[in-house]
Amino acid sequence: MKRMFLILLIAASLAACAYDGKPRKKVFNSPMCGAVKGYTVGYIAYGDAKLVMIPLSKVRTETVFVVGLKSFDGYDNADVTVKGTAAPWMPGKTGRYSDPRVLPYPRHAFEVGCVPAAAAVGTVYKFKVEVVNGPVTNTLDPRAEVVTW
Repeated sequence: MKRMFLILLIAASLAACAYDGKPRKKVFNSPMCGAVKGYTVGYIAYGDAKLVMIPLSKVRTETVFVVGLKSFDGYDNADVTVKGTAAPWMPGKTGRYSDPRVLPYPRHAFEVGCVPAAAAVGTVYKFKVEVVNGPVTNTLDPRAEVVTW
C-alpha cells in the first residue's frame, strides 16, 4: 500500500513539472515570433504573499520563451509582467491566469520573448517577473540560459 502511494506520488510530481524550464522541439508559427523550432515554458506560482519560479530556465535559439501561470487563493486576475533586464528579445509582456489558452502551449501560459538565432550558447539572460495582486507587488529575478540543440 505504501509503495503504491509512493509510486503515484512520484508520477504525479513528475507529470506536474514536465514542461518546467525544459526546451521542447516543435516547428510551428508563433503569434509573437513567426516560424520557430520549439519553446520553453517556465512556470510561475503566485497567490496571497506567495511568488515562486524556478531560478533558471533552459532556452534554445530560434524558439519562444513562454511563462505558464499557476494561481492560488483566487488571484486569477492578477497582472503578471515578464521583462528582460539585459535581454532585448524579452521586450516586456503581461498576462493573466484567466487569459484564454494559446496553442500549442499548456493552459494559462503566454509568450514573453523570441530567442534570437544569434544568441550565444552559454549566455545567461536575466529577466524580472512582477505579480501585481491589487495593492501588493511581488518581484523575482530569475534567469534563462541558452543551451545547444
